[in-house]
This record gives sequence, structure tokens and C-alpha cells, in this order.
Amino acid sequence: MRFYRYKDDWVSYLESDFKDKLLSAIRGLSLERLQKFPPPKVEGLPFGNETRVLSRFLSGKSSQLDASAFSTLYRSLLNDELSLLYWAFRQNEYLPTESWRKILDSATIDLWIENKCLLRNGDDKLQCQFSAIAIDGVVFLTDPLKDHGQIWEPFFIVDDDDPANGSEDLRPFYHAYMGLDSLRMIEVMEADSVRGGGRYLDCGPGSGGLLLYFGRRFEQAVGIDISQRAATLSQFNAELNGFDHIKASCDNALELSGKYGRFDLITWNLPFIFMPDEDKDRYIDAFGGELGIGLCLDFIKTLPAIMTESGKACVAALAPITEKNENVLEGRLKRMLGDLKLDCHVRVAQVSVASNKKLWDFHHSFGLAKFESVYLMLKPGNGILTRKEAPFTRRLIDRVRERMYVRKFD
Repeated sequence: MRFYRYKDDWVSYLESDFKDKLLSAIRGLSLERLQKFPPPKVEGLPFGNETRVLSRFLSGKSSQLDASAFSTLYRSLLNDELSLLYWAFRQNEYLPTESWRKILDSATIDLWIENKCLLRNGDDKLQCQFSAIAIDGVVFLTDPLKDHGQIWEPFFIVDDDDPANGSEDLRPFYHAYMGLDSLRMIEVMEADSVRGGGRYLDCGPGSGGLLLYFGRRFEQAVGIDISQRAATLSQFNAELNGFDHIKASCDNALELSGKYGRFDLITWNLPFIFMPDEDKDRYIDAFGGELGIGLCLDFIKTLPAIMTESGKACVAALAPITEKNENVLEGRLKRMLGDLKLDCHVRVAQVSVASNKKLWDFHHSFGLAKFESVYLMLKPGNGILTRKEAPFTRRLIDRVRERMYVRKFD
């Protein structure tokens, strides 16, 4: 378990008198103008998903979560003002104070430093302590994103063996950010025409990506996160975008029965990575439990108690595929859906494999060859499970990617 010094964290000041001043400053920057420009690609296969990025760019949709090998080309179209905003709020680069004065006035800069939103280094440069992402014009503040070569490790983290852990100022630390999987889930659900109206529940909202994107269409939207830090950030982002009907609370998504009522739409882009148990506390935002599907299956068991009779749920998951080509997730679902009186439609997005040698070896030690990135569309029914494969071109690309990773790690 890792802890953090509460008073040194920028999120801690989102419930103080500083909040209204930060809201005003962010709104004045119009950061939604950056949404179609992708960040540079620094890992993985060099030219994966470029067609998808180009399509989003040409249509003006968000590409800020989808890294591109051609990022420099896309960003060459930014004017000086937007380029500076991009480096400050998307890439979180240390910038000279004079550059920040082109973004904020001196009094606001001092206020942001005082409230931990800006950090000064030894070279008298300033770094923003949050990233800003826009999707369909909705702006989100989130912990600095980790896809541009510098894994963000906040200075206020304290290891669990630190003798100061008895301090009242220390609290368990969980990141609150947004990833490409949130954007993909939005696109998958949009294909099913989410109409809105009624009540919406998003579990594990993090910084509020799904919660705000779909919640704006409903009469009432509720976000539930086990991290108070994430709940605070989601609530701030709802206020930032003027969504007064969206509320975020700290609670356990597996223990909601009867507490918040029933919902017409339920989503959870839940943690689904299969990793060693000793990594659970450190990576709670990614740890998916047994084979990466334990948490997913536990949540599905709760759906009948929180879903309306005509309700729907969408759950993101990784389906383990064994070396004998057995789909472990679908096998488990077939055995439980009937008792739960749920139908499930599995939409396959793409194949997913471990991104590093350590995790690759860990998966193969359990006889797992790969995973399928899937979206489980659930509704009240008779226990029927159906499946839609990924598009043909996506499957061809996946085969090539699989072979390249086998060469890389085996």
C-alpha cells in the first residue's frame, strides 16, 4: 500500500475556497480546442491504430488519448497559443515562468503554486500537476497521463514502510486518470445509440470520463468510486462542465444493493489486468482479480439488484484465452447468466497481450496465450450469451501484432 501527504496533493484543494477560482481559470482557457490532437507515441508497435486516429482527427473528435506516430505532423497545425496549452496541459512539460505568464496572470500563477496545481523545479520552471482532456467538448482534469514517456510519480507519495505513516495527514493513494479504454468504450456504446433519460450509474469513474459523457443525457447520474480522491475529482469535473445533476460519491460498487436505487444504464470500465496478487494495492486501478476477470464476475452478480426491468449495463473486460484456445470468461458467464436471469452480448474489440516481458511470462505460467478486449452488454433475460467478432481488418492486424509480440518476448 502506498500513502500520500494529503496537503501536498492538488486534488485536496478542489473542495476548498480555491475551487471556484480554478473553475473560472480553466473555463477561460477553452481547452476543448485541443481535443483532436493526438500525443506522440513512445511505446508499442510504431504504427498501430493510425487509421482510427486519422478518422477522429478529420471528424474533430477526441484523439488526446490515442497516441500517434504522426503526432508531430498533427500538432504542426496548432497555432502558438494552442501549442503552448498543449505542452502545458496535455504533455505536462516543465515550462519557463514567462511561458506560463502567457497562459495565466502572475497572481493566478502564485495561487496555483500555493494550491499545488503548479510545481516549480530547480531551474525555475513550472509543471502543471494535472492533465486536461476533452471529449466531445467536455473538459476533464485528471492526474498527469502516463503515455508520453514519463511515468508520473507524484512527489507527495510516501512508501508504506515510512516511519511517518502514523501521521493523520497521510491517506491511501490511488491514481485518478483517464485512458484510451474509456474512449473506446464510449465509441462502442455510441454504436448502440444511448438515448438517455431516467437514471445512470457509472462505477469507478476515476476522473469522470464515462460519467460525464453519458451522464449529461440523463435526468440523474451517479458516480461511485472506492477512492475518495477520484470521487472528489469526478465531482469537480461535473461542476467544471455545468452538470449539476451529476453526483459522485465514495463507496464500494460491489455493495450498492438498495442504497442508491435502480438504474436504467450502468457502466463500469473496471480494472481488468491479470497481475500478481502482491501488486493489488499498488495498482488497484488496474488489478482485475482472479485471471483478470474476478472483479468483473463479482460485479455482474450484483446487477439484478441495481438494474431496472428495462435497464442495460456495459462492462469492459479482458477475456483470458488459454493456450488451448478456450475462452475462460465466456465459459464462466454461460454457467452463471441463467441463475442471474441476464442476457449478455459480447462485443470483441481486439486482441490484447502483455506489454512487458514480466507480465507476459506471468500470464503464460497460467497457460494463457492472450486476452480479448471485450465489452459485455447485459440486460434482464434468460441466460443467453451471444458474441460479435471484431471486424475482419482488426482481426488481421491482431494476428500480425500477436506474432510480433511472440517474437519480442518468447
